[in-house]
Amino acid sequence: LHSFPTRRSSDLLKKEIEKLKKIYAEELKRKDTLIDELKEQNTLIMKSALKQSEKMNDLAERLKATKIKKQKRTI
Repeated sequence: LHSFPTRRSSDLLKKEIEKLKKIYAEELKRKDTLIDELKEQNTLIMKSALKQSEKMNDLAERLKATKIKKQKRTI
């Protein structure tokens, strides 16, 4: 008779736990990468929105100044 080594269930459990730890670590890294990408995109969007807001404020100020000049001419 040949004796075949058998794996104990605790050895199998340890292997499964190690696999799960590796998968978990990979997912955490992937999540962190996605968060960093979203932060960068958000920053770009916020900068763009701020620029647009500044342009709108400048335009509103110029229109206001033009209106005041026209009112002064009519007086």
